[in-house]
Amino acid sequence: MARFSWGLMLPDIRQAIPFSPQVAGGIAACSYAAYCLSVLFASFLTYRFGSRVPALLAAVTAASGLFILAFSSLPLTLATGLFIAGLSSGLASPALAGAVDDTIAPDRQTLVNTVINAGTSAGIILSVPVLFFMPGGWRAACIVFALLALLCLYRLCPPGTALPAGSVALSAGSGYAQA
Repeated sequence: MARFSWGLMLPDIRQAIPFSPQVAGGIAACSYAAYCLSVLFASFLTYRFGSRVPALLAAVTAASGLFILAFSSLPLTLATGLFIAGLSSGLASPALAGAVDDTIAPDRQTLVNTVINAGTSAGIILSVPVLFFMPGGWRAACIVFALLALLCLYRLCPPGTALPAGSVALSAGSGYAQA
């Protein structure tokens, strides 16, 4: 939702913040550039610290970028928000692969990875009713999507837990959902 809902929101965004089709393309490219950069960095983070650190960063960048989008009034801030939100997808991919490898039985990993990959399509499908039927339009949708990212962050690191020095392990039961 942080990266792919841009196209669905674009007509309404261009009514609120006028810019050319060329600028719209440049702004959209920000999320893809961010993805390409962050997936490389996330692979290193996952290797070095495990899957939780890039997952936490994915939730933070998704929420931050979406909040910036929600309160944008200029094309430059839209581009900034979409770039930051786009980082989340690249951070999440290696983190999810690592989490599956660490927590799912080998005979179920293919199924779980399939469900994860299908999640992109499901997220886009679920974003349509939010975008079209929610009062407040695209700005409110960005806030809802940001709050969902914060909910993921809460799930990964509930209050009272800490990342021990040199480790990314949290207390039992606060990790990834078992599929």
